[in-house]
Amino acid sequence: MENLTDIAVFVEVVKADSFTDAAKELDLSRSVVSKYITRLEKRLGVRLLNRSTRRLSLTEAGQRFFQQSQSALLQLENAEGEIQAMQGEPKGLLRVSAFNSFGTMHLAPLIPAFQQSFPDLKLDFSINDQVVDMVDEGIDVAIRIGDLPDSALIAKRLVQCRYVVCASPKYFELNGKPDIPEDLSNHNCLLFQFWNTLNQWQFLGKNNQFFNIKVHGQVVCNNSLALRELLLNGGGISMAPTFLVGEDIKNGRLLPVLNEYHIKPISIYAVYPHRQYLTAKVCAFLEFLSNRIDIDNPYWDEFLL
Repeated sequence: MENLTDIAVFVEVVKADSFTDAAKELDLSRSVVSKYITRLEKRLGVRLLNRSTRRLSLTEAGQRFFQQSQSALLQLENAEGEIQAMQGEPKGLLRVSAFNSFGTMHLAPLIPAFQQSFPDLKLDFSINDQVVDMVDEGIDVAIRIGDLPDSALIAKRLVQCRYVVCASPKYFELNGKPDIPEDLSNHNCLLFQFWNTLNQWQFLGKNNQFFNIKVHGQVVCNNSLALRELLLNGGGISMAPTFLVGEDIKNGRLLPVLNEYHIKPISIYAVYPHRQYLTAKVCAFLEFLSNRIDIDNPYWDEFLL
């Protein structure tokens, strides 16, 4: 067991690229982490890490050992997951990553109920609009929106994501409402940095063909919750996902326009690394979400009914 502990600590140090950060992640002191690495190197008879005051780097032997060790630890995790699944008792640490707005507005409120249902599970809940490397970061489930180019991951469609063009009553009072998509060229359009096409909005025309409208505006934002605040305070008009603005539209804080022009919906997925056995904790989390969010008619789309 001592050998396995040393190897697991080594892998965590490499992933964190820091003794200090690895110590925090493992809830150990930095000196203990250093002791484990020194003991491992002594046992192997090779130096695995080059240490300096500023950074760490892997030696050639360290690089090879890291790859083998990470693979071996993953196999052990899979074996543990298989046993847990057989026992039907989700336990341990579940690492979940979600993009900012959806995670904050729709996942965080569900976490207390999930904790009550599975008291033996601990949750590491990471909120970030950047797409993280699930394997490198040790993420069990990531909530992602739109295209999923990484074929090494398994995706379960969680919910349909609809879009709506909207702004505040204050903005429309000062600037008028667009009657057709082409009118957007006369408006201050709020743009989201992580859209695939930053300044082109896509609509479905009467002939069932999609067409793009070029838009422009004074603000490009990299945070969807900040984008919502800009909308609510009359900062412009935007094409926003209904999970972000549905409640505001329902309560009149934002007004939808161009309703006769359909916008192509996309999907929100729960993504997890490919494994032979899906752990009980991941199965429990996916089932929990499915039971609380209608895949085709989520609660935030009530204003559409």
